[in-house]
Amino acid sequence: MSGINRPLGKGINWDAETIELQNIDWKGSEQDFRRLLSYVKAWLVKKEVGSEDELFTYVSKEELEAMVRQAAGEYEDRFASLAFWCFQRAKFFVRRRMNEHFLKMFPVEPLPSASEIAVPFEGDSDRAALTACLVGRKWTSIKLEYLRGAYLGDLSEAFTYLTPKAQAYFLPAFIRVCREEPQVSDALPASILLAVARKIPYPNALLAQLTLEQKGYLLKFLEEHYQAEPEWLECLEEARKQLR
Repeated sequence: MSGINRPLGKGINWDAETIELQNIDWKGSEQDFRRLLSYVKAWLVKKEVGSEDELFTYVSKEELEAMVRQAAGEYEDRFASLAFWCFQRAKFFVRRRMNEHFLKMFPVEPLPSASEIAVPFEGDSDRAALTACLVGRKWTSIKLEYLRGAYLGDLSEAFTYLTPKAQAYFLPAFIRVCREEPQVSDALPASILLAVARKIPYPNALLAQLTLEQKGYLLKFLEEHYQAEPEWLECLEEARKQLR
């Protein structure tokens, strides 16, 4: 594939310093490879996982180096195009590992029964509709497009209608909606935060359903959303206390 001049990939918000890589020649030296590896690792951290420590929970340093070295051997081109090619190869590998890890953290079975989905409230059609929307469905199948088509109510209220068992089971689906569709997820992140941080005189039934690892994941999500929001810091600090 030598000599092919492919543009930098679409779908990535390339920084100015990254675009400057187009002016760097790839000579295939060990120094070039180490530089290439550093860029691929930095992009994975910035665009996929958030921290180097988290990256290396999904892939070892040796696996990443071997993957990038193999990809570099398959694609000879200018440094920028080569870096993008290696990043793409590594990205899909890391995403697959992340998905495997996520499914272990949040198992898809057992599913909550119909009576375990929404807290009953006589005459509330939204709760009945929410139960019909979620019953018999694995959390992995619950995405925004499906929710908007099957449930006409407010998503932030929907989370509050769920029983603690259903909140815990569908939690990863609701977090995914918040992350992938932040502009249309209503006040759903706030509903999740308040479900954790509310001060009540009895044990929080939602938190009792979560494992330590699930609590850590939930806390990370809440911090991503609210640590830069002064008006939510008190709630966030209470959530930290509850989740640690």
